[in-house]
Amino acid sequence: MGVKTRCLTPLSTLLLLFCLPPESRPEPSARQAPLPPSHAPPVPPQGDVQDPYLSIVMCGRHDNLRGDYTGRLQNSLDFLLRDAQEISASIEVIIVEWNPLPSSPPLASLLRRPPGSTIPTRVITVSPQFHDSVSNSTGQSFFEFMAKNVGARRARGEWVLFTNGDVVLSVDTLRAVTSPGLDPLAFYRMDRTEIPGLLDPLSPLQNRREVLGELLGLLPPEQTCPVGEKECLSDRNRGVCEQLAGGTKRPAPQHPEGLNGEEEEEEPFLPAAGDFLLVHAGALRELGGYHQVSSTTHLDSLLVCKLMGAGLRQRAMLRPCFMVHQRHPAPAQPARFVLPGWHLSDESCANRARESRIYVE
Repeated sequence: MGVKTRCLTPLSTLLLLFCLPPESRPEPSARQAPLPPSHAPPVPPQGDVQDPYLSIVMCGRHDNLRGDYTGRLQNSLDFLLRDAQEISASIEVIIVEWNPLPSSPPLASLLRRPPGSTIPTRVITVSPQFHDSVSNSTGQSFFEFMAKNVGARRARGEWVLFTNGDVVLSVDTLRAVTSPGLDPLAFYRMDRTEIPGLLDPLSPLQNRREVLGELLGLLPPEQTCPVGEKECLSDRNRGVCEQLAGGTKRPAPQHPEGLNGEEEEEEPFLPAAGDFLLVHAGALRELGGYHQVSSTTHLDSLLVCKLMGAGLRQRAMLRPCFMVHQRHPAPAQPARFVLPGWHLSDESCANRARESRIYVE
């Protein structure tokens, strides 16, 4: 009741939502179907990957949000699935389709996999009926962070990367997020770069890759700070990407601690928190993922506060790791809905960190 799964490869349905007691979780109903390859040749079904190292979770629906959302999602999948195939990354991709519009075709029917891709990918559909049961009479039709909780709850990976369907990750980023050197006592963040033009999802992938390669060459040097701030990453993050991705350009700092031998306290880095957050699955299980409330913004930033409060170290990936945010063809939508009491401020961040600290002690 309420949840359907459509897969590129046959995969079973696991659990449902974070932050709901077991007796209140509705029994999921799963239906699996192959994702149409569109103009790409059909790909035969592949066996399940029972224990991928990384689960990548994103969400959306076919509602033309700010212009051609499905096309931007296709771009994201094309880069991700092709790069993962080429570097033999142990990943799965989970796309949660939340509260689809009755007049729209299923999201899975509009997407295609790149030719030859065997990366397990699922589209999980959460029904309008379930949405209505958790909407709290807010009048909102899409809850991004509830959707991501649904995906994370079904994730099989040792690590979970929360991202969005309108961002594209570089291959160095993919190497880093699938590195065995990830620290389970840390979570990883990344800032995003705005791409000035539009990527045509129907153009050859190699052409789109060349566009992003040229963009990387034009980017100005990244600015960091001695101690991390809300909008400025700490100097200690230089070298993290190279170390994880296997590069040798800049070694990771050997002594990132302060003068007293302990890490200097830094502020949570909050920009693009919904676009890139990598965390160990065990920490998510212990802390419950995103707050399960019917707000449509700030919950991504508050999860960062929550993780830091639980004692996880904040790490970030700088270039050559990078992600780009695809330009929206349509104007911005009205301001998002903030449930009373769930705004973002220094005080609310500190409160969520304090709650988390008390919970784990």
